[in-house]
Amino acid sequence: MDSTFKGLVAEYGAFFEDARRRLSFVLIFFALIFVVTFFLSPTLINQIIDLLNFPNVSYVVNAPFQIIGLSIDLALSVALVATVPLLFVEIYEFVHPALKASEKRNLIVLVALSGLLFIVGFLYGLIIMYYGYDLVSTFNAGLSIQNLWSIDVFFSQLLLTSALLGILFQFPVLILILVELDFLGHLHLLQYRRIVIATVFLFVALLPPTDGLSLIAMALPLIGLYELTVMVARRRTTKKSHAQLFIL
Repeated sequence: MDSTFKGLVAEYGAFFEDARRRLSFVLIFFALIFVVTFFLSPTLINQIIDLLNFPNVSYVVNAPFQIIGLSIDLALSVALVATVPLLFVEIYEFVHPALKASEKRNLIVLVALSGLLFIVGFLYGLIIMYYGYDLVSTFNAGLSIQNLWSIDVFFSQLLLTSALLGILFQFPVLILILVELDFLGHLHLLQYRRIVIATVFLFVALLPPTDGLSLIAMALPLIGLYELTVMVARRRTTKKSHAQLFIL
């Protein structure tokens, strides 16, 4: 047993050390971004409030250390968004020596697509939340209700919804990976279409804002991405079938 362990260490020790070095670099980068953002959070919060300037809305603090908690949430969000691309790059640099040229190309495309979809989903979430908040503030003002919004809840909902939509926008990448590995085919995606659509509506219904218009606005792009993924999966399945027939 001891000799086997030593043999594994001797054979793969360099890979483990490289992985440890890359992971340490990513964690240090995350910690640095977190600390810098935390100390800059008062300025960032003021700029975001000025940008999201809703009429008839006053932001309030209803707990002594609420701003500290908000600063931590903001720093975590910025650090995660900044670190994820670096993590993907480090993963690619770690595995690419063992990949074929076509596999390297596919991996680069998937990583780039994943990052792009996250950014698009995050920005789309910000837009949906902005118009949702604007609608609510206008409606409340029309009822002569004073808008006193907890700044912590406001920012938490804004960041959480945007981040979750950014993550949800990446599900086509996961499906394409499963298709490439032959775990799924376009026929499976067609078979489970109704279940996927129902799941999308159920999930986005749990996110703020909760009005019907925002629900539809958040669900439709996800359903559209799924349909686009089905089309891509159909083309890839057809190409694989033709390649197999050519080999035979």
